[in-house]
Amino acid sequence: MTPHPFEFLLRKFIRPLGITPSDLQTSLKTDEETLDALYRQKEKLSPLLAMKLGKSFGISPELLMRMQIESELEEAFREHKSEIEAVKPLVCKAKPPKPLISEKSHPKRMLLATVNNSVCNPDEHYTADNLETLFHSDHIHAENHYAVRTMFTEATLQEFVDFIKARKIPFEKAKSLYHYYVRVLKGSQNEKFEWFFK
Repeated sequence: MTPHPFEFLLRKFIRPLGITPSDLQTSLKTDEETLDALYRQKEKLSPLLAMKLGKSFGISPELLMRMQIESELEEAFREHKSEIEAVKPLVCKAKPPKPLISEKSHPKRMLLATVNNSVCNPDEHYTADNLETLFHSDHIHAENHYAVRTMFTEATLQEFVDFIKARKIPFEKAKSLYHYYVRVLKGSQNEKFEWFFK
């Protein structure tokens, strides 16, 4: 289930960094009522609010808006499942043409794209070599903690597996990085990765 974008910010930045509502209100230049609605997750993100939050936390506003839309679609489907399933299609689905896979969208590059998605400054984007280095490091610097967290919270297991296969990363190195995320970074256990590393 896709979290409300503000829940994502709470878990990833606000709580871990000890950011107070007052800090956030000052940063966003917004009123108390809007902020309160955000904390209660009753406020839908407008493009303006997504841009403000994106700038405040150094992440892509497009990511926040996509999460908002996905969250709303999931909620609408849960509430109106039978009504939606009762709809009779007017147009038969033709078999779509096989998509051409560009270098950018190649499955083996998806983990890299997910990690870089919310890094606003292109100069700070990871390369595949940078990412691979994290699997082999005995000590991971604090500036790379974000990338490690993203691998196990935002990326899919398939993206992760494609990457380690493509880069020939030993299974034990991948497992060690996941344990670093859980034990050192105090990350929440991810069911799919738990199953994979059993």
